[in-house]
Amino acid sequence: MNDEYLELLKKYPDRFIAVNNILTEAAWFYKTDEPELFYELQHYESAFRNFYKRNFDWELRIDGKCARLVKNKVYNPELGNTGIVEFKLRGRDEYIAFLLLIEFYEKMLSEQSLSASDRENPTFIFGEYLDYVVSRMTMLFPERKDIDAESVKKKILRPLMEKLIDYRFLRALPRDGERIEQDKTIYEALPACCQYNAGALEKNLEELHHAD
Repeated sequence: MNDEYLELLKKYPDRFIAVNNILTEAAWFYKTDEPELFYELQHYESAFRNFYKRNFDWELRIDGKCARLVKNKVYNPELGNTGIVEFKLRGRDEYIAFLLLIEFYEKMLSEQSLSASDRENPTFIFGEYLDYVVSRMTMLFPERKDIDAESVKKKILRPLMEKLIDYRFLRALPRDGERIEQDKTIYEALPACCQYNAGALEKNLEELHHAD
């Protein structure tokens, strides 16, 4: 086991145990979750990085707003597709809608005069994202007859939004005592969105377009 990590664990057992638990409890550890513990992770990044690499062959990725552990495969063959290794999407349309979320995120940053490093995260109404996905999919796949707002919302975005929330890409903002329609639900785009490069993803969209 990493000597630097062991020495630090002896000095700060409670904090190191807490950081390890937070890193393994969810896909992303955001600075806003536990600012003091996130600072500890940043400060002792090399010790944590070496510990996870040497003992589990996991990669620690961290920036100013979030951190995560990346595991490259499932070791237990009995888990099949149930092992949580990476963000999994169902079918091509969900994948396309996710790529479009990253595009939409970049658009929101520009429109709301924000940068990915700002403390504030962009927010949007579900209907705005729905309109964006329908518009871009219609542009990318003009030959498809099944791309309309109701179909995209029901067949693609409803199941996708649950995954985006579970995997902490998005957070639905509460409305105290107010019942609202899904199209008017306000979401916050969380820092995980900035971990993906919209320019590089554009190539994937074009490849999907030409594959038809």
